[in-house]
Amino acid sequence: MSLSFVLISFAAPIAAQANPMAPSEAEKLLPLSAPVLESPVDVAQAAYENPNPKSAQRRFEISPNVSTLGLGASVAFPVANQLKVRAGFNTFSRGVDFSANDIDYDGDLKLLNVSGGVEYYPSLKSGFFITAGAAYQNNRVEGVGRPSDLTRTYTINGRQYPAALVGELDAEIRLPNKIAPYVGIGYSSPIAIDRNLSLFANLGVMFTGKAELDITSPNPIANDPRFAADLQREVDKARDDLNVPSVYPIFSLGLTYRF
Repeated sequence: MSLSFVLISFAAPIAAQANPMAPSEAEKLLPLSAPVLESPVDVAQAAYENPNPKSAQRRFEISPNVSTLGLGASVAFPVANQLKVRAGFNTFSRGVDFSANDIDYDGDLKLLNVSGGVEYYPSLKSGFFITAGAAYQNNRVEGVGRPSDLTRTYTINGRQYPAALVGELDAEIRLPNKIAPYVGIGYSSPIAIDRNLSLFANLGVMFTGKAELDITSPNPIANDPRFAADLQREVDKARDDLNVPSVYPIFSLGLTYRF
């Protein structure tokens, strides 16, 4: 065995003990691969600034509601950072009585609305939105004027007609714009906050056009030119008396559940 080999064998462990803090090659690479641990303060700050993971920002939601359009529900889904699309359905009916030029009618109020629109949320963390869209509406009042006594007479355009001869009169009040645009503001679940249940509210107007009125007779007297002309003049007068605005107010209130 050579003298140089012996000296090297003894010198290696002595050098290692003399510099115990010298990092090995593996230790030099360790900081490059090990993850950086965040403090609890950093984690809490990140949760406050972004309280919801991206996967929770794209969630389907349903909103049952009570509305001036009737009872119903709407569904919505975010399609962009500040946009939701929403579709809804509302319906309602109840009995109503009304009069037109001294003729009493037993009627029914019938509401039917299918809507669709877009909601813009100025802030991801706020539920406030601005909305615009359109609705198919078939909102109307239908009534039947029946004489309480067949020995009495109808006064139509100032002319007397026997009730037994005229019989029933059918009346309908309807809103002409079947596809009615609407605009409004409201509140729903914020897009960027992971919340399952929240309030839903909507306030706006639907442009339905000025209400129209029709009165017809199903009986043979309707074929009499004089009666038909008098009835048409009576309808024209009643239309002028209708005090119904050309916009329909919308107010909806309900809850939103996000799946």
